Amino acid sequence: MTHRYYKYYNDSDLFSGMRYVEALNVVAIREIIVNDDAIIASNIKYPKWGVMLAEGDCAYDSIEEVQKIDLSEFTHYWERHLKNNAGRWHLTKLAYSPGDQVRGYIEVFLPQGAIIDLGNSILGVADYHACKASTRESFVMGKGHFVTARVQGYDEQYQWLILDLPQVSSERRIYEF
Repeated sequence: MTHRYYKYYNDSDLFSGMRYVEALNVVAIREIIVNDDAIIASNIKYPKWGVMLAEGDCAYDSIEEVQKIDLSEFTHYWERHLKNNAGRWHLTKLAYSPGDQVRGYIEVFLPQGAIIDLGNSILGVADYHACKASTRESFVMGKGHFVTARVQGYDEQYQWLILDLPQVSSERRIYEF
């Protein structure tokens, strides 16, 4: 498994700026878009569009406008982002201790696992296979299914709660548009 780092200019109606990507082989696992002092990153759920991370495989090395960068350049912006969110992360850890039972819903599936929205901008990550094992064989798990789990600990790199013993419900969150 090879980690590679890239950057390119992201021009979007939602948020433009320099996009920094950490890819594992050809799959993005962390992203940041920086525009002056404003930063959005793939470890936060944003009201306008949810969790921001490229889906699927991407051959970044074959795209002309994408530049390879080193780990230190990516880390500079990721750590800046984590520092900006340190207060929110501290409050999350005060509110949720290892062993606490939580309930949320599946926001998205990422390479890291099932991302569970616990409300109030708090995200947890649960092992996909453990989530699937909690359902009947023919059950199709998807966005919006409620999950109960136990807080196992904290993922400092992503500022997510690590969830174990997930139980996926057939009940789904009702989305209002």
